[in-house]
Amino acid sequence: LPLKFEKIIIFLSGTSLATYLIHDNNFFRNILWGKIDFSKISNSIELISIWILIVFMIYILSSIIDVVRQNIDKKIWKKENAKKLDIAFEKKINLIMDKFEKL
Repeated sequence: LPLKFEKIIIFLSGTSLATYLIHDNNFFRNILWGKIDFSKISNSIELISIWILIVFMIYILSSIIDVVRQNIDKKIWKKENAKKLDIAFEKKINLIMDKFEKL
């Protein structure tokens, strides 16, 4: 695949979990699906079109929410903080591994 498509696929795969978690959440599920009365739609082509449109809208909106969340995370957890956190985790893991080795 060309590099352009790889970047798009990586972006979409990164937001897929967030999309699933957002639309499967009880609070958001009621907001997303509770407002539409599908029983009033008599034409099956119209029903399918609306469903496809809703799916794309949910994915796009959830992706936007995830991108905003990622940007906020980056600002909160700058590289310096990430390095400190990484060092702290490494120390804890080494302590745990040392205890297991002594057993």
